[in-house]
Formats: sequence, structure tokens, C-alpha cells
Amino acid sequence: MKLYITGATGLVGSNITKVAMENYGAEVMATIHRSKPVGPVEYELVEADVRDRERIMSTIRQFKPDLVVHCVAWVSMRTINAQRQQAWDLMVGDTRNVADACKEVGAKLIFISSDWVFNGSDARIQENAAPNPANYYGLLKVVGETMVSSMGIDYAIARFAGVYGRNWALPAADPTADTPQDPGFGNLGYKFVQKLRAGRELEIWTEHVNAVANPTLATDGADSVMQIYSRNLQGIFHTCGSESIHRVDFAKKVAAVFELDAGLIRTGPIDAELLQALDGFPIGQSTCLDTRETDRKLGKQQCDVEDGLRQFRQQLEAV
Repeated sequence: MKLYITGATGLVGSNITKVAMENYGAEVMATIHRSKPVGPVEYELVEADVRDRERIMSTIRQFKPDLVVHCVAWVSMRTINAQRQQAWDLMVGDTRNVADACKEVGAKLIFISSDWVFNGSDARIQENAAPNPANYYGLLKVVGETMVSSMGIDYAIARFAGVYGRNWALPAADPTADTPQDPGFGNLGYKFVQKLRAGRELEIWTEHVNAVANPTLATDGADSVMQIYSRNLQGIFHTCGSESIHRVDFAKKVAAVFELDAGLIRTGPIDAELLQALDGFPIGQSTCLDTRETDRKLGKQQCDVEDGLRQFRQQLEAV
């Protein structure tokens, strides 16, 4: 099968590319814009800004993919909050471009979405629950979901949550012990590992943040995306870790699985400077997705917290 992927140098995109090639025999064309993969790659790279409609349309026409996975998104909450029009142009305009190209060539489109399409006030949210975003990032994802589901194309929506893992395209982008926390769960697993391995005190924020979510090992989420294609499924899927957990308990799980010192874990308030930058950008406390229906359709049990961390440790120690 032929896979066209946007955002292939991001955490999610690099893992989908890796899993698709290694486990599903995919021939891949990947768009790059500002960042190129480190070292040689075994897939085709194409320079393309997803906001450039003609460029996206022409490269998809040329490649004639069976599957397009659209991963591109701004993930900096500060940037999205400060540059709302640019964020709309990137995360809505580019989705329209990709979807139109899929419609023209008859490719399946899998749109990568987020648990932040919900406001963080409910537990075990099912796939058919009505979206209710708390912030602009979540709104942009809801608009993307609505767009691809209403265009009469073969589509699926894959909601990720709290993704952690290796960035196989840009290893230098992997977090270090000095990398600050995010207001969301993004790559917390890696950040916690690096901090504890360095013997540094790890302070976990306990307020004004996404305190509870479903940590997702990137390779496992990537496999779920490819299973959607392999099984010819449509609709909305929760391609994320099967277990929700508080970020403090997640840090303790990291310490246990990686055999690190849990005594270094502390709790404290969110960074005041970050809180000021996020003024007007509310963040839900608990975005807990129910994965049972997705697991049933995919024929697999997505990773719980401990299983995901054990696999992650194997990946880090194999490099």
C-alpha cells in the first residue's frame, strides 16, 4: 500500500511512518517543510507547506496514495493562543486542502485529532460523545473532524492523547532533563524519564493543567492508525492508551518501570510565566477517553500505562 503522510517529522508522524513501513510494508511519501529528518531515510520526501493548496494537490495526484494520514498541527499552546488566525489557516485551511486532494484521487484520509475536543470535565468519554472543547486548540480539531466527516470521502478520525515516545525522524527533538513540562500530557513520559535518570527533583504541577489523561505510547497509537486502514474502518476512534491516570501517579509509574528514584517526585503549582501566557486558554482537568469500542473494532487491546512504559523502556534501551 502507498501512504502519504503530513507532519512526518513530528512525534506522531515519525512513529506512523516507522510502523507503516516496518510492520505494514508501506511505500511512503512524506511532506517536510521546516525540518528534515536526520540522516538518510527509506521513504520519499517532498518539500510542501500544507497551506500551499496547489503543491499539496499536485503531490498527492502524482503519488496516488491509498492512504493519507494528516498529522500536521501546531502543538505550542502559547503560539496558538497568541496567533489565532495563523493557527486557523494551518489547522483548518490545510485540512481542507488535504481532504480535497483525497476526494480527487480516491484515497482514504485518516485525520489525527485529540482528546482536547472535550472540555475535561467528564470521565471515560466514548467515541460518539458530542465534542465540547475548552480551548482554541480543541476547537480547531473539532472543525477538522467535522470537515473531513462531511465531505463524502473515505475517512477516519484518530484521537490521540498524551503521546510519548521516540521521535524517529528528529532524535534531537526528544526531551532532555531540562525540557519543561507542558500544560497538557504531551511527551510527559519521556520528560519524566530524563529528569529522574539525571537524578533531578521532578516537580509535578497539580493545578490549571490537564491533570488526568490517557498516556499513549506513540508506536502503539501508530499501529492503531494502521489497523484502521487495514480493516477498512470508518468513523471516530480513540487511538490512545487504554488507561487514564493522574500525572503524579504517572510519574510514579515511570519511576517504577524504569527503576528510578520515586523519592525525587514532588508536587507544586504551575509555572507563573506559563500561566500568564495561557491567559484566556482554559485547559480541562480530566480528558479521559474510553477505548473499549475502538479496541473491539481494531481487534487489539491498546496499551495500558504499565505495558506502554515497558515497551518504551525497551525502545530507549535498544537505541
